[in-house]
Amino acid sequence: MKRLQKTMLSILTIALVFSACSNDDDDVVPGNGLSIIDIDFMTKAAAGNKNEAMVGTVAAQQGRDSSIRWFGSMMVMDHNAAYDELSKIANSVSTNIPTDADSAHIALKLRLQGLSGYSFDTAYIQSQIKDHNEAITLYQHEIDAGSHASVKAYAVKILPKIKMHKASADSIAALLRP
Repeated sequence: MKRLQKTMLSILTIALVFSACSNDDDDVVPGNGLSIIDIDFMTKAAAGNKNEAMVGTVAAQQGRDSSIRWFGSMMVMDHNAAYDELSKIANSVSTNIPTDADSAHIALKLRLQGLSGYSFDTAYIQSQIKDHNEAITLYQHEIDAGSHASVKAYAVKILPKIKMHKASADSIAALLRP
């Protein structure tokens, strides 16, 4: 009987040790305190900022409507500033983020460069509505599920500006006429 009690106590002890080792930080990458969610966010947010700045440059130069040129210029300024801020955070936690636009937006840039006038303006602003909807979801997910304080604070700070960009893009889209 004593042997059974000792065996049961040993099993219980082992189970407690294993359960104590299991915690909510399993998805934190050792060394920098970033979770997988934080890293995914930083990667996508950095690429998004580069994407918007690159395509915004085209809109600022090629837009027919003055609101498109204004919006493109705003994208370049705001998204370069957001990228620079995110880059400082990435450096502080020894994490690399993309330094270039993604292939889908390079293709978009090439497609837009082949358009002009109303076709350009509408294609550009529709891409901005889509991109900013996706960005709102991305940033909100980081706010809700991210774990690193400085990364979450960045998302909290930048999300209102992204929502303002989306509202501006919606307004411009509603006003464009052929």
